[in-house]
Amino acid sequence: MVHNEFWGRMLDRTYNEAIDEILSVGDDQSWALSLVEASRDLICLCHGGFVTFINEAGLKHLGIKSAKDIIGRRFTDFVHTDDRDTVQWLLEKRYQEQDPLTIKLVGIGNKPFDADTLFVPFDNDGETGMVVQAHDISLRKERDERIQFQANYDMLTGLPNRSLFLDRLNQGMIRSQRENKILALMFIDLDGFKYVNDILGHHVGDLLLQQAAKRLTDCMRSTDTVARLGGDEFTIIMPSLDDPARISLAAQRILDALEKPFYLNDEEALVTGSIGITVYPDDSIEANDLLRNADAAMYRAKDQGKATFHYYTAGLNEEVKERVAIKNGLSKAMERNEFSLHYQPKLDLQTDCFTGVEALMRWNSEELGFVTPNRFIPSLEETGLVNEVGEWVIRQACKQHLKWLDAGLPPVRVAVNLSARQLREPSFVSIVDDVLRELGVAPQFLEIEITESMLMSDSSAIIVALDQLHEMGIPIAMDDFGTGYSSLSYLKRFPIDTIKIDRSFVAEITSDPDYAEIIKTIISMGKTLNRKIIAEGVETEEQLSKLREYHCDEIQGYFISRPMPAAGLMSTLKERKFSNT
Repeated sequence: MVHNEFWGRMLDRTYNEAIDEILSVGDDQSWALSLVEASRDLICLCHGGFVTFINEAGLKHLGIKSAKDIIGRRFTDFVHTDDRDTVQWLLEKRYQEQDPLTIKLVGIGNKPFDADTLFVPFDNDGETGMVVQAHDISLRKERDERIQFQANYDMLTGLPNRSLFLDRLNQGMIRSQRENKILALMFIDLDGFKYVNDILGHHVGDLLLQQAAKRLTDCMRSTDTVARLGGDEFTIIMPSLDDPARISLAAQRILDALEKPFYLNDEEALVTGSIGITVYPDDSIEANDLLRNADAAMYRAKDQGKATFHYYTAGLNEEVKERVAIKNGLSKAMERNEFSLHYQPKLDLQTDCFTGVEALMRWNSEELGFVTPNRFIPSLEETGLVNEVGEWVIRQACKQHLKWLDAGLPPVRVAVNLSARQLREPSFVSIVDDVLRELGVAPQFLEIEITESMLMSDSSAIIVALDQLHEMGIPIAMDDFGTGYSSLSYLKRFPIDTIKIDRSFVAEITSDPDYAEIIKTIISMGKTLNRKIIAEGVETEEQLSKLREYHCDEIQGYFISRPMPAAGLMSTLKERKFSNT
């Protein structure tokens, strides 16, 4: 510690005089000066609040080139206005804090920096002053703030993360309860984000998330919280609402904002949003329950066709539990051999011969029992298992084709249904080719079925894969035609061999003239484009008669045969001849 007696002699010295004085007093004070000059902290001497000595480190911290620019000036000139009164009081009262005091210092032309500062008074023969030592903690504070930010905010979008979201949700619930108002929680999922991420790349997907985050924030009040939970999932907290009608207005504003094109570098992307909404305290008074409610409502919005919002209802909880159970069960289904294929024949109305069969997945779960395809197929997509399971379906269908050949049947064409995610997989076409080559199945005996909606929404991504499959000799069929937005003329762009009229039209063919006319038009235009037409869901003699009258090529449905296991279908297949022309 430098002695007070020594510092007392420095009160009226300039910086250079102070150094000369220190160097002249002997080794002891030279050693003390060496310590002061070696320190990286700001160390200065103040007398009456005026600076009478400062070390080189202090000059650098304050951005001052020469000591003459600070000697004789008030120390408080270099203290931020927020802390100036406190420091002035310490200097005047010569008060010593036991612990460092964090204050902001301001250099010439520099930004303020935080410093842990000690004020040590001394008294030498009536000459009083203060030794000030300031340690710059700005880097430490920035690091602490960065750690704090990382713990509470999403690094990509800058929005609150799950941790801060839950804290804000609890605070909002308390505030809404105190004010006797309601709180709305929205759960938002971006429809079409996986396509952008998979096809255009993760860097483009990141840009989409950043722009979506800004659009969501711009739609809301400053008192609302927009958060990102992960992936393409966002939440919005709307606390202290008087009028419930504002919730729907905000939700529609969000949908409108998300529907506008996103311009991502040189790419344009179109996505929409599905929104689930729950209300506190009507639906629950627990934060985690509200989050689950909003999540369940969001999935219902997706089920309703996406690009919409849905409010939570009590019955959705059971759907959420079932969805979780299905996802968990699917992860074990392959290794437990719980999947199987059933087959449904297709009949040529002109020759009365079978033209092939469609392979349909079935799942008999150890825990859940029989699970219908409409319940587990969407979960296969969400979990990413659809690629693995899809390859298994193709392989099993081809193996069954060979088994029927061994049993003495003519070659049976087997159709399998594909998802958009399978076709987006870069290796999918080669996987199909490998399976056909490995098993020795001719390409014309494997048929690929895709849905109309899938083709329309992902045409740019899947058209290359479809072209490659078609060039291999694999027939392509469009399933569920009539439920999307395509036109028959638009089909010229795609390698489609067969159009399958959706069962919803066939069901009304004998009772609704409009549906009958639609089917007649599809058949007529399809033939003009040289496409084969199949009617799905034929269940009655009357429907069959109408389709014959309209010159439909083929039919498929319960009237001919229900989907059955391969062994059970053998007798039905043997009853009729086959034609693969």
